[in-house]
Amino acid sequence: MGREHSIGASNKSRLAGRNPLRRFVLRSVLPFATLLLVLVLAFFRLQAIKPVTDASRALNKRFGNPAMMRLAGRRYFFAGLIRHEGRRSGREYATPIWAVPTTEGIVISLPFGEGADWLKNVLAAGRATIETRGETWAVAEPEVIERETAWPLLPRRARLLFGLAGIERYLKLRRLSEPSSVMVG
Repeated sequence: MGREHSIGASNKSRLAGRNPLRRFVLRSVLPFATLLLVLVLAFFRLQAIKPVTDASRALNKRFGNPAMMRLAGRRYFFAGLIRHEGRRSGREYATPIWAVPTTEGIVISLPFGEGADWLKNVLAAGRATIETRGETWAVAEPEVIERETAWPLLPRRARLLFGLAGIERYLKLRRLSEPSSVMVG
């Protein structure tokens, strides 16, 4: 009689033991990626609590935005850049955002709600300039919209990511110009 092999957990562990890369992925990378995903989802779900939203907005403004500014607006990077005028100072500011071009204009997710300074500036001015995916658009007529209004305008991938993050509000802007190419470093 020969030795019987079962196709069970012991066989899977033997296969993982033979391939060091697979073992590394299963034991190290996969748990870390799962933990990171859970933490990101928890972070965005906690945004419904005002003190958490205010604290995370301040941290993002201080640390996250400067880091994102290096890549925002580039052709193959997910984040775009919105250039807007300060409502009190009149100075020009630039803020990294997640801008999704649509047939009618651009939709921007509002993960930190409606208290962000850049959003207040754009709503007050009624216009801005957006750089995303290596192109620049002049935009106007900003309007904060609910998820139900934004989702039909968004591609499936964006709906999935924004839904997992629990984002409920979006900024809809109408394009005033055809996109022009941007030379971003």
